Amino acid sequence: MVENSATTIERIRSTPKIDLHRHLLGSVRPTTLWELARKYDLNAGRQSLDVFRRAIVRHTPALDLADYIRPWAIFREVIRTPEDIHRVAREAAEDARLDGVVYVEFRSSLPGMPITDGHAPQTRILAGEYLEAIRDAFAQSPGIVCRLVASVPRHAVGRASPGQILEYADTFLSAIALYREVVVGVDLTGIERGWPVKLFRGFFVEARAAGLPVTIHAGETEGPEEVWSAIDDLGATRIGHGTTAVSDPQLVRELIRRDVVLEVCPTAGWLTGSLKDRRRHPVIECESPIRYVICSDNPTLNASVLSQELLLAARGADPEEFCREQFRSAARAAFAPDAVPTAC
Repeated sequence: MVENSATTIERIRSTPKIDLHRHLLGSVRPTTLWELARKYDLNAGRQSLDVFRRAIVRHTPALDLADYIRPWAIFREVIRTPEDIHRVAREAAEDARLDGVVYVEFRSSLPGMPITDGHAPQTRILAGEYLEAIRDAFAQSPGIVCRLVASVPRHAVGRASPGQILEYADTFLSAIALYREVVVGVDLTGIERGWPVKLFRGFFVEARAAGLPVTIHAGETEGPEEVWSAIDDLGATRIGHGTTAVSDPQLVRELIRRDVVLEVCPTAGWLTGSLKDRRRHPVIECESPIRYVICSDNPTLNASVLSQELLLAARGADPEEFCREQFRSAARAAFAPDAVPTAC
């Protein structure tokens, strides 16, 4: 008997899963954003929930990556207090658990620094307050282990002065040092074009010296040279997306030799325009055995959860066996491997 997709997705949902690339604000419930917008009497809150939701959730490809991440402007306006981010983190953990995720590494930049948020209300939250709220929310989330990868938004930090960047790095790394039980790594996010990885070498040298593992968004919209720079200049052991890596055979060999893991997000790749078809990902289809893990990226923006991403990636393989293989690979790649629950 041929199994229908609804039955298959339920089988996948009931299988324990790990998500290593999931943005915290990209996981916020639209209803929560809307309620916060109404609480703060913002124009967005005066819209109906359906209209507001359409401004957040994408169902067709964006013009480019900058267009895709436009909802972050709304997030910075709406999330204004530690209590707000506590609610967002608690609900994001609950939603991941309901999809069968047992270990997740969320990602978020840190507020409290005008270099990244300008004069948005979110800047009023101190970095330490932000991390404390997230830590407490994760601790109150049963049935799932949650950790945080702290992100540096390249297009914001890259345009600052050298003095501002040094101040940012000191504040960023000092805040993380106090919350190492929840912060397990660092990441470089944001718009690749115009902000090459090598510009941020000094910051990530400091982060690695502090014992923080590194994953870098690279090769999503730019070429394989950015992936090379991520592993050579920044010391990345994981690459976010890495879609263009397979166009360079020498790079493919080097990724395999160093056992670098690519975090593959099919729907996000399609929505940002880096993939023409989310069912055909070059990393998954690569004949060489590149290590990769399937991730959700931004479940709210993408209208897709990890179970759906795994269904896309399985491509005819037995879904439960594919999930088990993915669990083993992701468990090895996790930045807090000792915290990963044993698969059932």
